[in-house]
Amino acid sequence: MYPGTSVRYDTFISNKGEVMPIISLSSFKGGVSKTTSAICLATLFSEDGATLVIDADQNRSATTWARPGNLPFQVCGEKEAAKLMRKQRFEFIILIPLLDLQKQK
Repeated sequence: MYPGTSVRYDTFISNKGEVMPIISLSSFKGGVSKTTSAICLATLFSEDGATLVIDADQNRSATTWARPGNLPFQVCGEKEAAKLMRKQRFEFIILIPLLDLQKQK
């Protein structure tokens, strides 16, 4: 990944008290393999449990890749994520946040 790309681990606790790990891949620069890394990690993690990729990046590349339906995990936008996480327990959650400040200027 590009220098300056951040990988962060955190947890989400559902209203049922379930703890779900969240990994976020972020960078202030676009085109640094955030989505590619997220897809690779999600594919690996999906072998061990239900995995969700939250695609909050404005390009929505992960969402586009998921459209054919052949990925072994779920992909959703940030608006659908909370509802989906309340309905289903995920062993792994990977977040691709919108942090590309160069495009926001």
